[in-house]
Parts: sequence; structure tokens; C-alpha cells
Amino acid sequence: MKNTLSSISFFVAICIIAYIFYSNYRAHVLWTDNDVEKRITVGQITSFNTNNSNKHRVTYQFTVNDEVFVSYHTIREYLTTQSRDSVKACVGKKFQVLFILKDPGYSELLIGEPVAKGTPAPPGNGWSVEYVRLGFKDWEPIR
Repeated sequence: MKNTLSSISFFVAICIIAYIFYSNYRAHVLWTDNDVEKRITVGQITSFNTNNSNKHRVTYQFTVNDEVFVSYHTIREYLTTQSRDSVKACVGKKFQVLFILKDPGYSELLIGEPVAKGTPAPPGNGWSVEYVRLGFKDWEPIR
């Protein structure tokens, strides 16, 4: 009986490790495959905390096709050098979010791309990356 339990525990552990490797591999493939469509939308920082290694981590949410997604971003860029109060002031601010169209759960907060007033409202499935790079030609402003 004890052997059976340890065999089952070992098998479960191997399955969990395999799933983690598969998930990381799948994410890498999706982000690096040029045939996978990536889009941009507006996301809002909803909260932040500082982890044990003093890195600031923000929670953000965004909407794609009327479905709300919540994700996390560890800030390794400019805001890492800022005080806790400066980063906390970002709560409620809007930034661009890059996501995989066929699976918006894969997203990245573009912390260096704040959304300015007058930025066009994104369509339900977000903007194409090219549209954003071209500077929002023929757009309707966010009201």
C-alpha cells in the first residue's frame, strides 16, 4: 500500500512538472510565432504590491470581446527605481496591453506605453499592432 501511494505521488509530481514545462513552451511558441496574431488594447492597473525581493508587482485588467481578463506584471523597468508611493500612484492609470488574439490570457502590460487622453477607444478585439504603430489613423476618441 505504501509503495502504491509513493508511486502515485511520484506520477502526480511528474505530471505537474510536465504541465509546467508544456505551459512555458506553449507561451514561448505563441509569443515568438509571427503567424500568431497579437493585438493591443487598453488595460488599467488595479492594485500593486512589493514582493520579497523588493520588486513591484501590479495587477491589471483589460477587456477583449466583452470578457474581462486579470493578469500580473512584475515591473523590472523604470518604475523599479521609483519609491513605493510613486508606483502606488499608478493604480487606476491606463496602459497599453499586448495580448494573443486567440488566447487573451497570454498578455503583457506595456508599462512604458501609458494611454493618453484622447486615445481612440479600442474595438472589442483590440487594435492591430500596426494600427498602433501608425499612430491611430482615422480614430474615434475615448469618451
